[in-house]
Amino acid sequence: MTTATVTPDQLTIELTPTEHVLALHRDVHIPRAAITAVELLDDGYAAAHGLRAPGYDLPGRRLIGTMWTRGGHEFVAVRAGEPAVRVTLRDQPWTAVLVSDPRAAELAAALRAES
Repeated sequence: MTTATVTPDQLTIELTPTEHVLALHRDVHIPRAAITAVELLDDGYAAAHGLRAPGYDLPGRRLIGTMWTRGGHEFVAVRAGEPAVRVTLRDQPWTAVLVSDPRAAELAAALRAES
């Protein structure tokens, strides 16, 4: 399961070995200074949109990888029915990251505390 960790300097999204293969991506490290907005969502899978490439989608259940949208692209690691956090970014490879986490409310609060 994807793990999101917040430190004073960065947000780290750690993927399991299987997720690395499915997403075709390594762990994600985002400087806190690059965070412009934090949004708490009830269902991460429902909040994901765009064209997935590369990555993995188990329809209606799991989505992991890069989603290309009109506004840019975002890194997504979500599960259906699980709360998630969308973090909007500047000066990064993605316009946002969207990650499911059972502790999404705590994660969002931690990111908002100093961003």
